Amino acid sequence: MKNKNHYDVIIIGGGISGLMCAKYIGSKINVAILDKGRNFGGRMATRHFEGAVFDHGAQFFTAKSLEFQNYVSYWHQEKIIDIWFSEESNKKSHNHPRYFAKNGMNELAKFIAKNININRSTEVSNIEFNDSYWNLKTLDGSEFSSDNIILTIPSPQIIKLFKNSNLSAINGFNIQENLS
Repeated sequence: MKNKNHYDVIIIGGGISGLMCAKYIGSKINVAILDKGRNFGGRMATRHFEGAVFDHGAQFFTAKSLEFQNYVSYWHQEKIIDIWFSEESNKKSHNHPRYFAKNGMNELAKFIAKNININRSTEVSNIEFNDSYWNLKTLDGSEFSSDNIILTIPSPQIIKLFKNSNLSAINGFNIQENLS
Protein backbone atom coordinates (compact mmCIF):
# COMPACT_ATOMS: atom_id res chain seq x y z
CA MET A 1 0.00 0.00 0.00
CA LYS A 2 1.28 3.46 -0.89
CA ASN A 3 1.91 5.47 2.24
CA LYS A 4 2.05 9.14 3.21
CA ASN A 5 5.75 9.15 2.29
CA HIS A 6 5.04 8.40 -1.37
CA TYR A 7 7.07 10.06 -4.12
CA ASP A 8 7.30 9.84 -7.87
CA VAL A 9 11.02 9.08 -7.46
CA ILE A 10 13.17 8.22 -4.46
CA ILE A 11 16.91 8.57 -4.88
CA ILE A 12 18.96 6.46 -2.50
CA GLY A 13 22.21 8.33 -1.85
CA GLY A 14 22.82 12.03 -1.34
CA GLY A 15 26.28 12.39 -2.85
CA ILE A 16 26.95 14.58 -5.87
CA SER A 17 25.25 12.09 -8.22
CA GLY A 18 22.09 11.90 -6.14
CA LEU A 19 21.99 15.65 -5.60
CA MET A 20 22.48 16.46 -9.28
CA CYS A 21 19.89 13.88 -10.29
CA ALA A 22 17.36 15.34 -7.85
CA LYS A 23 18.16 18.88 -9.02
CA TYR A 24 17.64 17.85 -12.64
CA ILE A 25 14.35 15.97 -12.27
CA GLY A 26 13.00 17.58 -9.10
CA SER A 27 11.50 20.59 -10.81
CA LYS A 28 9.28 18.31 -12.87
CA ILE A 29 8.15 15.65 -10.38
CA ASN A 30 7.94 14.86 -6.65
CA VAL A 31 11.42 13.63 -5.57
CA ALA A 32 13.05 12.72 -2.27
CA ILE A 33 16.59 11.68 -1.41
CA LEU A 34 17.24 9.15 1.34
CA ASP A 35 20.80 9.29 2.68
CA LYS A 36 22.27 7.26 5.53
CA GLY A 37 24.69 9.97 6.62
CA ARG A 38 24.25 12.71 9.20
CA ASN A 39 24.90 15.08 6.34
CA PHE A 40 24.56 14.75 2.60
CA GLY A 41 27.32 15.13 0.05
CA GLY A 42 28.80 11.64 0.15
CA ARG A 43 32.50 11.89 -0.64
CA MET A 44 32.21 15.68 -0.63
CA ALA A 45 32.92 15.61 3.10
CA THR A 46 34.40 18.49 5.06
CA ARG A 47 35.48 18.96 8.68
CA HIS A 48 36.09 22.28 10.38
CA PHE A 49 38.63 22.28 13.21
CA GLU A 50 39.96 25.32 15.08
CA GLY A 51 39.33 27.64 12.15
CA ALA A 52 40.78 25.29 9.53
CA VAL A 53 38.85 23.50 6.79
CA PHE A 54 39.70 19.88 5.92
CA ASP A 55 38.20 18.01 3.00
CA HIS A 56 38.49 14.33 3.85
CA GLY A 57 36.71 13.07 0.77
CA ALA A 58 37.12 14.59 -2.67
CA GLN A 59 39.35 17.66 -2.64
CA PHE A 60 38.72 18.74 -6.23
CA PHE A 61 36.78 17.86 -9.36
CA THR A 62 36.91 18.48 -13.10
CA ALA A 63 34.18 19.12 -15.62
CA LYS A 64 34.50 17.36 -18.95
CA SER A 65 30.95 17.31 -20.28
CA LEU A 66 29.38 20.51 -21.59
CA GLU A 67 26.30 20.02 -19.43
CA PHE A 68 28.35 19.70 -16.22
CA GLN A 69 30.56 22.62 -17.31
CA ASN A 70 27.41 24.77 -17.40
CA TYR A 71 26.73 23.93 -13.74
CA VAL A 72 30.39 24.57 -12.88
CA SER A 73 30.28 27.98 -14.58
CA TYR A 74 27.23 28.88 -12.50
CA TRP A 75 28.86 27.72 -9.24
CA HIS A 76 31.98 29.68 -10.14
CA GLN A 77 29.91 32.79 -10.90
CA GLU A 78 28.17 32.38 -7.51
CA LYS A 79 31.64 32.15 -5.87
CA ILE A 80 30.97 28.71 -4.39
CA ILE A 81 33.93 27.20 -6.23
CA ASP A 82 37.21 28.40 -7.68
CA ILE A 83 39.92 27.06 -9.95
CA TRP A 84 42.59 25.13 -8.10
CA PHE A 85 44.77 24.12 -11.07
CA SER A 86 44.27 25.30 -14.62
CA GLU A 87 45.93 24.62 -17.95
CA GLU A 88 48.57 27.23 -17.21
CA SER A 89 49.61 25.64 -13.92
CA ASN A 90 49.30 21.99 -14.91
CA LYS A 91 49.90 21.03 -18.54
CA LYS A 92 48.54 17.50 -17.88
CA SER A 93 45.02 18.79 -17.17
CA HIS A 94 44.10 18.62 -20.88
CA ASN A 95 42.05 21.83 -20.76
CA HIS A 96 40.02 20.61 -17.78
CA PRO A 97 40.74 22.83 -14.80
CA ARG A 98 40.51 21.35 -11.33
CA TYR A 99 37.95 23.09 -9.13
CA PHE A 100 37.56 23.22 -5.36
CA ALA A 101 34.86 24.59 -3.08
CA LYS A 102 36.14 27.66 -1.26
CA ASN A 103 34.71 26.76 2.16
CA GLY A 104 35.05 22.99 1.84
CA MET A 105 33.54 20.56 -0.63
CA ASN A 106 30.46 20.05 1.52
CA GLU A 107 29.55 23.70 0.93
CA LEU A 108 29.08 22.86 -2.75
CA ALA A 109 26.83 19.94 -1.74
CA LYS A 110 24.79 22.29 0.46
CA PHE A 111 24.49 24.78 -2.40
CA ILE A 112 23.26 22.09 -4.81
CA ALA A 113 20.85 20.71 -2.18
CA LYS A 114 18.84 23.93 -1.82
CA ASN A 115 15.13 23.16 -2.23
CA ILE A 116 15.69 19.38 -2.45
CA ASN A 117 13.78 17.10 -0.08
CA ILE A 118 16.58 15.17 1.69
CA ASN A 119 16.02 12.71 4.52
CA ARG A 120 19.32 12.40 6.40
CA SER A 121 20.27 9.60 8.79
CA THR A 122 17.85 7.44 6.81
CA GLU A 123 19.49 4.19 5.76
CA VAL A 124 17.35 2.03 3.49
CA SER A 125 17.53 -1.56 4.71
CA ASN A 126 14.98 -3.28 2.49
CA ILE A 127 13.34 -2.73 -0.89
CA GLU A 128 10.24 -4.54 -2.16
CA PHE A 129 8.34 -4.14 -5.42
CA ASN A 130 4.55 -4.43 -5.16
CA ASP A 131 2.97 -4.63 -8.61
CA SER A 132 3.29 -0.95 -9.52
CA TYR A 133 5.43 0.79 -6.90
CA TRP A 134 8.39 0.33 -4.56
CA ASN A 135 8.27 0.00 -0.77
CA LEU A 136 11.41 1.05 1.07
CA LYS A 137 12.05 0.31 4.74
CA THR A 138 14.74 2.01 6.77
CA LEU A 139 16.81 0.91 9.76
CA ASP A 140 14.88 3.27 12.04
CA GLY A 141 11.54 1.70 11.02
CA SER A 142 10.37 4.43 8.65
CA GLU A 143 8.69 3.44 5.40
CA PHE A 144 8.62 5.18 2.05
CA SER A 145 7.08 4.29 -1.28
CA SER A 146 7.70 5.49 -4.80
CA ASP A 147 6.88 4.81 -8.40
CA ASN A 148 10.59 4.72 -9.27
CA ILE A 149 13.90 4.42 -7.44
CA ILE A 150 17.36 5.57 -8.43
CA LEU A 151 20.41 4.17 -6.66
CA THR A 152 23.44 6.45 -6.51
CA ILE A 153 25.19 4.68 -3.64
CA PRO A 154 28.45 2.75 -4.09
CA SER A 155 28.09 -0.77 -5.51
CA PRO A 156 29.03 -2.59 -2.24
CA GLN A 157 26.10 -0.80 -0.58
CA ILE A 158 23.80 -1.73 -3.48
CA ILE A 159 24.81 -5.39 -3.16
CA LYS A 160 24.18 -5.35 0.60
CA LEU A 161 20.79 -3.69 0.10
CA PHE A 162 19.74 -6.17 -2.59
CA LYS A 163 20.86 -9.13 -0.48
CA ASN A 164 18.72 -7.82 2.42
CA SER A 165 15.73 -7.29 0.15
CA ASN A 166 13.19 -9.74 -1.19
CA LEU A 167 13.99 -9.05 -4.82
CA SER A 168 14.31 -11.97 -7.17
CA ALA A 169 14.16 -10.42 -10.64
CA ILE A 170 13.70 -7.08 -12.34
CA ASN A 171 12.95 -7.05 -16.07
CA GLY A 172 14.24 -10.61 -16.46
CA PHE A 173 17.51 -9.91 -14.62
CA ASN A 174 17.98 -12.42 -11.80
CA ILE A 175 19.32 -10.25 -8.99
CA GLN A 176 20.22 -12.90 -6.40
CA GLU A 177 22.01 -15.01 -9.02
CA ASN A 178 24.12 -12.04 -10.13
CA LEU A 179 25.06 -10.77 -6.66
CA SER A 180 27.66 -13.41 -5.91
